[in-house]
Amino acid sequence: MAAPAAPAALPILEARGLVKAFPRVKALDGIGFTLSPADRLTALIGPDGAGKSTLLTALCGLLTPDAGSYRSSA
Repeated sequence: MAAPAAPAALPILEARGLVKAFPRVKALDGIGFTLSPADRLTALIGPDGAGKSTLLTALCGLLTPDAGSYRSSA
């Protein structure tokens, strides 16, 4: 008889449908991702104005998204 499967690890960071708009631009438009313990994030790239800083600021809790959710297990 096979051993039971190990439970799936909880994501380290998970975002679903993050939206953040400013008066003239929608910086985040439905961003979603899951970062598991086996994953490695080495870079967040994109052109100027793509929302990189807005995303990181929101994930740090310094900016409230207009919609969506995120959670961290760390």
